[in-house]
Amino acid sequence: MNKNTENTFVKLLAEELEYIDLCFVYSTQARIAVRIDNGQYTIIWDECYWKYYRKYLLAVGTARKNKMAVTQAVTAVMAEHLSERFSTFIDLSSFLGKIASQFGIAPNLTSEETDRTETRIFIAKIFSVFHEIAHIRIAQKDTAALKTKDIIFHMFSHVQKEHFASLDEWADLHFHMVQEILEGKHEEILEELMADVYAAGKTAVYLKEIFGYVNFTLLCESVAGIGYLSGFQNLFNVVTRSWDGHYTEIRFGLDPRPREIDPYINELETARSGLGRIMTVTLLLSRFELSDQQRFEAWKYHDEEHVKTSTAMDCLSSEEFICTAIQEAGRSGF
Repeated sequence: MNKNTENTFVKLLAEELEYIDLCFVYSTQARIAVRIDNGQYTIIWDECYWKYYRKYLLAVGTARKNKMAVTQAVTAVMAEHLSERFSTFIDLSSFLGKIASQFGIAPNLTSEETDRTETRIFIAKIFSVFHEIAHIRIAQKDTAALKTKDIIFHMFSHVQKEHFASLDEWADLHFHMVQEILEGKHEEILEELMADVYAAGKTAVYLKEIFGYVNFTLLCESVAGIGYLSGFQNLFNVVTRSWDGHYTEIRFGLDPRPREIDPYINELETARSGLGRIMTVTLLLSRFELSDQQRFEAWKYHDEEHVKTSTAMDCLSSEEFICTAIQEAGRSGF
């Protein structure tokens, strides 16, 4: 499925729903968001974001295929985006571009592997557009959208700490967030999870409408595509937020100073991403008639494809690294 077909399909999805416009843009801010203007809702669909999501998937796929360091490949993709994001500041952009060149790897996938990547991107786009539509429906007090809260609370009420065992050191944080959401905390995160639940259900419906018959291979690739998107979005949000916090210093050539940031902010972002991914995959699989063995295999495939981005995230969002990069770029005068 080519790019024009994908974009046309995403646009049709939005146009089928009343009072929603879809605005295609390309900006270095690379964001997917909802804008409200005099009661009119518009989804901002930034092609820059999807360009780097594609680069991310190709880099991970190539690194794994050639037994190379995935963390370096992921770091290079984000450094390339930061270079473009701050392209008006030539010295800094060049400095970040050198990091991308040093650690980047050229895609080296077969046509079959590339097609698999494009399928994952397409599924991720379907999920994303419905995630944004969900935010609009929640604002409009749509009954179906609001019912997702009941689904979440029902799921969370049965959650045990051991359910997060596979998350290793993140298990405690995920379980703690579940308890706090049940206590009425983290309303913004709850809405994000509601949007994920809404999008999971809609994605299942549209997969059936688009492909007719959803075979097990396609379902596994759908699970992988959503899983990859969750990891990329978490990495992207944490890193860009950290860098944007130094925009004033970059803009006016001031000496950068490390900001005192509560690490819990980034931890919440990671936990929100993890919970959304787990819930989305669980609900997506529940919409199809699967044997216990198939369900097990689908989760196994998801876990095998999952990318751990914490090292790249910690490096690129580190206050020490950001301040050093800004200072070195200014001294080097590329």
